[in-house]
Amino acid sequence: MCSAARVRLFKFLENKTVALGLGVFALAVGQAILEPGFGNFHKHSIFSFAGIDLILVQKLVLCLFALSVLKRYEQRHIAGLDYLATLSFAIYFLHPWVLVLLKRSGVLNAAQVLPGFFSFVLTAPTVLALSILLAQLIKLGLKSRSRFLLGW
Repeated sequence: MCSAARVRLFKFLENKTVALGLGVFALAVGQAILEPGFGNFHKHSIFSFAGIDLILVQKLVLCLFALSVLKRYEQRHIAGLDYLATLSFAIYFLHPWVLVLLKRSGVLNAAQVLPGFFSFVLTAPTVLALSILLAQLIKLGLKSRSRFLLGW
C-alpha cells in the first residue's frame, strides 16, 4: 500500500519525523507500563484476541517513522545501508531461526536478565550480525541457488 500510494504517503510524512519518533517512543512506554510481560508472551494462544495490541500500533508508527527518516537519505548511497538492503530479505527469513538457536543455547536467557532496553541493545546487533553471517555462509555454499532459499 505504501508503494502504491508512495507520492501521497511521502507528502503526508513531510515534516512529521520528530512527531512520529515521539509517537513510537510514547507507544513503547505505554506498552511497557500497561503489559506486565514483554513481547507477545502475554498471549495465551497465538490466535487469542483480547483487543488490538498496543505494540501492533507502535510497529505501524515505527514503519512510518523509518520511511520518513529514510526518505531524507534516498538519494545518498551509504555503503552499510546498501549492503543491508541487499541482505534484508535473507535477514528477515533467517533472524527467527537465529533467535531460536540463541534461545536454545541459553544465550538469550542470559541477555534477558538485563533490563529490557539493555537486553535489546545487546540482542538486536547480535541477531543481525549472526543472520548476516549465516546468509553469507549459505550464499557461499549454495552460490546462485541460495536465491531459492533466501531470496538472495
